[in-house]
Amino acid sequence: MEEIRLLLDKLEKMIRSSKKIFGSSVVNTKETLSLITKLRTAIDKNFVSIDEVNRLRRELEEKEKKLEVLTNDILNNNEIVMQAYEYANKIKAQANEEAQNMIDEAEKYVYKIITNFEEELKKILNFIANSKKNIELNLEANKVGVKKVEASDNVKAELKKVNIKIK
Repeated sequence: MEEIRLLLDKLEKMIRSSKKIFGSSVVNTKETLSLITKLRTAIDKNFVSIDEVNRLRRELEEKEKKLEVLTNDILNNNEIVMQAYEYANKIKAQANEEAQNMIDEAEKYVYKIITNFEEELKKILNFIANSKKNIELNLEANKVGVKKVEASDNVKAELKKVNIKIK
């Protein structure tokens, strides 16, 4: 574009500085035609034909349509991703709830087992305490010459409950 301006300025200067004969300018034809040729070349180099402009406009419109389609795809994919995150969060919440239920059930089971074990231990401790008292009584009875107390059926029944065998 700058080149065109320079050439036009040169042409204008040539016309203004030309000799005047009876009010008309006399210019060097060869030099003027050379400048006009240079102007045409510069114009051809710097300007695009209307056909080329239309072709570029069509290309731009096609690219805009493709960009719009891609933008819609991205937005749709983003929506799908958001739905997937929501679904994943629901699954995670459900899994956490199920895990907590399993933990609660396991704790209830362990509590039941420990409670039963505690009751069995109390029975064993009671049996041991009773056996100890029987032994003490037998020892006292031996000192005074009284016959030993045999293990009664109640004692045998208690021993069977706690899986202890008498020899």
